[in-house]
Amino acid sequence: MTAGRSGRRQVPPQDIARYWQARASGMSIKDSAKIAGVHYNTAQGWDAKKREAKAELEIAKLDGGKNRSKVGGVQADAWAKVMDVSDLPPVIPYDRLSEEAQRGLVDFDYFRRRYLGRIPSPWQVDAAYKIEDYLLSDDKQFVVLNCPPGAGKSTLFHDIAVWQIVKNRKIRVMIGSVSQSLAKMYSRRIRETLERQFPLDPDPVLIDKGLAIKAEACLAIDYGRFKPSTSGSLWRAEEFIVEQEDMGGLDNKEPTVSAYGIESEFIGHRADLCLFDDVASPENAKESAARDKLIERWDSMAEARVDPGGLLAVVGQRLGPLDLYAHCLAKVTYEDFEDDYDGSDTTDISQNVEPLKKQKYHHLIYKAYYEELDTGLASKRNSSPAWPNGPLLDPHRLSWKDLSYIKHSNPSKFAVVYQQEDQAEGNYLIECVGNGWDWS
Repeated sequence: MTAGRSGRRQVPPQDIARYWQARASGMSIKDSAKIAGVHYNTAQGWDAKKREAKAELEIAKLDGGKNRSKVGGVQADAWAKVMDVSDLPPVIPYDRLSEEAQRGLVDFDYFRRRYLGRIPSPWQVDAAYKIEDYLLSDDKQFVVLNCPPGAGKSTLFHDIAVWQIVKNRKIRVMIGSVSQSLAKMYSRRIRETLERQFPLDPDPVLIDKGLAIKAEACLAIDYGRFKPSTSGSLWRAEEFIVEQEDMGGLDNKEPTVSAYGIESEFIGHRADLCLFDDVASPENAKESAARDKLIERWDSMAEARVDPGGLLAVVGQRLGPLDLYAHCLAKVTYEDFEDDYDGSDTTDISQNVEPLKKQKYHHLIYKAYYEELDTGLASKRNSSPAWPNGPLLDPHRLSWKDLSYIKHSNPSKFAVVYQQEDQAEGNYLIECVGNGWDWS
């Protein structure tokens, strides 16, 4: 127990975290104070500040809803005040984390349910673990992840980024998209998740539809604050640095998260984890100046941003034989001679021997419908198990009712966009309507 200059006791960070964890579990102020070992009056003060801050944030949201031109500034000011008045703990070392927090570091599904209010989604958990395995490699890794629209691809990348930041505060994450504004929106969403002080309370409509659940806890409480306490620290929507465990860890550190549109100039920034979403579009998926520009930017800029031992992943649904994903999947790279060299003088590593080729990009494919797992109508109900225990990737978000209509009304679109199947060149999903193009 220590005291500050004013003689007031400074509560250890683990006790602060323990108090808020108890409150988040539904315990009273009195019981939570006992568990944390703090005075009841201190605990009452914390809760009073929290209620005041939450009320101001709700007022800001309401005001923003009435006047959308002010929504950014009003809510940003409210969030800033929340962070000023909150008694959040600093970074909590691993051995001081609660059992729940420690489990969240290794169990992605549990992490999402506890902190993000996600309904279990087997395909997203499968993809997250595969991406993490590639990230742990010593070599640069490249991934194309194809999945149908509406499956939650943007949510998946958000959750992976947040999970990796919580696991390793020194990581550098680059968020990429088709435009700077969209990339900035994704980055802001990550920042708000990290600084949130109240368990996420999703839209009741989403809960009723089985698309969300109420979160149990906050990352900033269970793991310690992510917004730096140092005045003037980098904490903008498009780039920010999270609080580091070691003192002075923010000095000269590159952004924890940076956001760039594919047309932005990001020559100077490199990252350990590059996540690109919403880069391919109907406009740049066919022979056009837009496609040529995208491919040139991708080859010369995007792929060069990942550092050795890092990972670049691009996600989206297939659009046609000339889309960005086809371009990436056609790339090959070469095995190093050192991988096959056994150290003997008889091993031929002369320049006349062509190195072994391999695909540059790993390909993760998730289809909307798996016919081989279809056992009849019962297996396609909304309440049926999701893939890999049922034929539907996500019975809630991609119901058989909706998929079957697309499958029979537009088989070509279903095969490419929803099943991620290749299509012969020249057979596009784009039809000429009047003087323009229409995505069918």
